[in-house]
Amino acid sequence: MFNSVKLIFIIVWIKIQQVILVAIEIIRGRVTFYPPSVKSFERNFSLDLKAEHGLMFTNATSAMEAAMFSVGVSSNSIVGTTAFVIPSSYAPAYNLGAEIVFLDIDCNTLNLDYVSLIENTESNITTLVVTHFYGNPCDMASIMTWAEAHNIIVIEDCSHAHGAIVGGRHVGTWGHIGVFSLQGSKTVSAGEGAVAVTNHDLYYARMAAYGHQESYKGFGIDRHNYELPVFGYGRKMRIHPLGAVLATVDFKYLNHKNSVYSRWFKEVQSLLLKSTYFSTQTVSPDAEIAGYAQGLPVILNNEISADDFVKKLNSHGINCFRRSYIESLDYFGTSEGVPNSVDAFGRVIFIPFYQFVDFRRWSKLIALLKSSDNATS
Repeated sequence: MFNSVKLIFIIVWIKIQQVILVAIEIIRGRVTFYPPSVKSFERNFSLDLKAEHGLMFTNATSAMEAAMFSVGVSSNSIVGTTAFVIPSSYAPAYNLGAEIVFLDIDCNTLNLDYVSLIENTESNITTLVVTHFYGNPCDMASIMTWAEAHNIIVIEDCSHAHGAIVGGRHVGTWGHIGVFSLQGSKTVSAGEGAVAVTNHDLYYARMAAYGHQESYKGFGIDRHNYELPVFGYGRKMRIHPLGAVLATVDFKYLNHKNSVYSRWFKEVQSLLLKSTYFSTQTVSPDAEIAGYAQGLPVILNNEISADDFVKKLNSHGINCFRRSYIESLDYFGTSEGVPNSVDAFGRVIFIPFYQFVDFRRWSKLIALLKSSDNATS
């Protein structure tokens, strides 16, 4: 009950501040171009992560496309990505003409099976997209050691993982570029939006020129240093300034949200540790899961069990969903060779946290988890 009350208070307080600040910005006429709200968020977000640069975009798909362009993804590139992610994470590679190679996940973490990747000595990947699934950090130290040894660019998709840390560093700062979605279902939300961070001046300059037309010249970037076209590359991917205001307020209370989500996650995790029916993501000892995509993934032991549990949750008024992108895999590449991912599409159920502002729903979920597990033991 305490968690639900705390979350209600956080959400209400955030919305009150957002209404006031958005109204002020509208009155001031700061509703287009790059008013202080945009540049302030970029600066504060990157400073918090200890990154050199932050750059906002209209959404994470656009940010990912700009990031890929900036590191040279083209028709000569092969982009590796996990298959168990939303296609928006890797579709920009296709749009830039690159070949996409799907990589499998680890069944326990739901993240990239980096052990198999590292052992694949014949890999010809030029760029790797690493997704921290539902806020669970990947083993970035191992991945970066492998990537640097093979001269591979790494882009982190941190859309689910606001505030997550691994090895003492924020996700998004291990790779060459980190992309954070600010879409409405994310823990830091602009309604629609994204922010990319990087420590590389060249990638920052190229992302800015790619997605912000000639405005990039006002970001302290000398186009002659990076051989950039005067009008940029013609795409306009800038965030709406009022979205930046919303995200600024949300970001102030990120740690408060994560504290609530962490308690819920740990309660379910401890409940399911000895279960033979359910499990949830395994988290590395040196990692701090956060963001959670504002939800909880529950892994069933088979697809039939998942079907039954979805019906049971729905019958008790608990919202949940599954996602299957197998058809997308076969459109952008092939689903062959990723059996764990294909299996996970049927066995993983996602339960959004927003509904647990009603503490009775959380109690129902815990009761259902306990009763379903007991029924199979």
